[in-house]
Amino acid sequence: MVALAIISVVLVGVVGGYINFSRITGSSIELTTADAEAKLALRLMQRDLNMAGFGLPPITRVASHDGGKVISEETLDVDLNNDGDQEDDVATDRIFIADGWEILTDVTTNGAEDGDVQSSPDFYSLIAGRREKGGYRAELVEDVSAGSTLVSAKVTTPTGDTDLTLNLNVGEECSVNDCDRETSLDTDFKSQAGMILYGKNALGEAGIEGHRISFVTPPQLEFASGESIERQYLADSSLVVPAITWYLDRKENDQVVWLYRNQHKVISNVANLQFSYGFDVDNDGLQWSDTIPPTDAGGAALAIDGETNPTRVLESLRSVRIRLTVSRSSDNFDGGKAITEYEQVVNLRN
Repeated sequence: MVALAIISVVLVGVVGGYINFSRITGSSIELTTADAEAKLALRLMQRDLNMAGFGLPPITRVASHDGGKVISEETLDVDLNNDGDQEDDVATDRIFIADGWEILTDVTTNGAEDGDVQSSPDFYSLIAGRREKGGYRAELVEDVSAGSTLVSAKVTTPTGDTDLTLNLNVGEECSVNDCDRETSLDTDFKSQAGMILYGKNALGEAGIEGHRISFVTPPQLEFASGESIERQYLADSSLVVPAITWYLDRKENDQVVWLYRNQHKVISNVANLQFSYGFDVDNDGLQWSDTIPPTDAGGAALAIDGETNPTRVLESLRSVRIRLTVSRSSDNFDGGKAITEYEQVVNLRN
């Protein structure tokens, strides 16, 4: 009986140790997986930012939008804004990245020999230069006011012809051996993606903003629910380009917040997403801002290197800093949550 009792005690200890070991091992695997997923998400964002503005005006490369999904610090049990408490709701950021991938895809599938494309660094610049007859940008059909929930866009050729089907592929294709090829009629503004709008108002003040697109009914681009134009834009000084949108959201029956690229889920359990932007007008080093163009907390425009012209400031955008915070349940002894923050700075190439 004594031996049986000793064996029972030993078995209880072994089983308890195994359960704890399994719990810790499972938690470790979950956190390792979360780490790999977060780093993959950062690489995807870096790839999009590296292509930002390819074949497009530099002023349209990136647009910011603060005030995306609101995350509760109390729910996450973490101080996201580093103010010493866990009592705030923190607004996450969204970023709109001019969709250079569409141009690159079109260039490399237009019938040109891939070997020639890969061996000639100037080939892509040549293609982008030929995009003036339509290209991957459009203009507003008419002026828009603050509060508008859609815009109408057009592509106008140098001869004055207007294509209201939003065919941004229209115009000359230029392969290494053939600069007269015409493309098929496709639409590159996509539902569930995004757009970047740059332009000036009646006072000549330049601005830029991004919006998610819900529906495309040529020539109209209708924004996602709850979104509207923030300021006035004049049609004769506007540019509209397709964009990739990165943002956080919890949709339908989701129990957690997901990081999205357009309408596609990337990783779950993201607690926060913040972007900041490095500008350098005179090449003396980066000055960082949380918005594009740079503004203070009250929304007033800020000078960068003494420059107050928004167009020049936008053209001087050099880098984007990404802060991605991931939350994972941790079945360790305290039963709490593991909060990991990732940071990466991406230099713009175009």
